[in-house]
Amino acid sequence: MKAASENLVPVTLELGGKSPVIVDEDANLSEVAKKVMRGKTMNAGQICLAPDYLMLPKGKSKEFANASSEVIGEMFEDLKYNEDYTSVINEKHYERINELVADAKEKELRY
Repeated sequence: MKAASENLVPVTLELGGKSPVIVDEDANLSEVAKKVMRGKTMNAGQICLAPDYLMLPKGKSKEFANASSEVIGEMFEDLKYNEDYTSVINEKHYERINELVADAKEKELRY
């Protein structure tokens, strides 16, 4: 940005907001799941506008997880071995994702 401003060059900056999704108490979770999972599965979620986390009303996480699983099943008959679905780029990132999933599962048990 500094170099661009010194040379009057147009620039676009990403603010790094981590793409939150805030879900209202009255939201239709099936519809929310369709929209969120459509965005999250674009390029396997490896794009800057993919939703990174949700803020759900208390007690709605299992319902949302079930709706999301159902939506993914409709979108991709076999996600794991689907040649049309993007893979995680390397082993390091695969392990990082597995650690995040394990952490989320551990935290779910505490809440």
